Amino acid sequence: MKTLTTLILSLLALSAWAQIPAYFENNPEWRQSSGCADGLPCIEEQNFVYYINGDSTIGGLIYQKLYKRGVVTHQWFSSPPIPDYCNTSWTFNEFYSLVRQEERKIYIRQWNESEALLYDFDLDVNDTLPITWNQWHENIVVISIDSLWVGDSYRKVFNLSEQSSPQLIEGIGHPGGFLEPFPPMLECGYILMCYALNGTTYYPNDGEPCDLTVSIKSVTNTYSITSYPNPASGQVTIGFENPALIQRVLSTNISGQMKELNFKQENAQSIVVDLSKLAKGLYMIQLNNRESTSVRLKVLKE
Repeated sequence: MKTLTTLILSLLALSAWAQIPAYFENNPEWRQSSGCADGLPCIEEQNFVYYINGDSTIGGLIYQKLYKRGVVTHQWFSSPPIPDYCNTSWTFNEFYSLVRQEERKIYIRQWNESEALLYDFDLDVNDTLPITWNQWHENIVVISIDSLWVGDSYRKVFNLSEQSSPQLIEGIGHPGGFLEPFPPMLECGYILMCYALNGTTYYPNDGEPCDLTVSIKSVTNTYSITSYPNPASGQVTIGFENPALIQRVLSTNISGQMKELNFKQENAQSIVVDLSKLAKGLYMIQLNNRESTSVRLKVLKE
């Protein structure tokens, strides 16, 4: 009987290991932070959360809509005076990209780009990581594989030969984030603070609390931006917490092409922007107010 019980437990463990997890079920959230040079000695810091909200079908493929919410602040690491461009902060909650899972692979669609491989978690020891949307090095090798229990299944943890990005975690990403480049880019730093399913933290420490609600209480002069509908087809309404008189609205596509958009100021805290002249795709929308302060958000044109 003891031998039979041991055998059954072993088979259950093997079954759990062989099971392919559904990476985008159970409300996954990636709590992250980043810091990048924005015209040194100005540093742009972001504290944000990636989260899934709905789906979209393109070319017969079902994608999950990945959103990003958080707060952007700037810090000036030099003596005064502080220039205007490094004295702004704002909060955001915006559509970011489309992602989908196929077996143990994750694909991404962003801006006007075609689909690209984001991660391939179907790897063995001594395999070389493929070139992907956020990984461009040709010689990163899997040196060993561990496991991490997440939700109701095991996730593989790939230990890598690259010292600046030592691990790849199945369905989660790497210690620098989910979509962020690895190894990290020059003049930028990224940290994956925690990963959670249905509000329960599983990485880096199982069960330990991690604030997945971005706090803005310590941020002054903050602009809270909302957009709806997003994705949008003809028009998008953009609202902001602090009253502002918008003077100009610009859109920028993935190729860096900029276009001025028509808009109507509904009231002191919202505008309606006309997207009809834009092709389908993801755009960075920039709002300029009368004080020459700019805030930005992403909008998907369907």
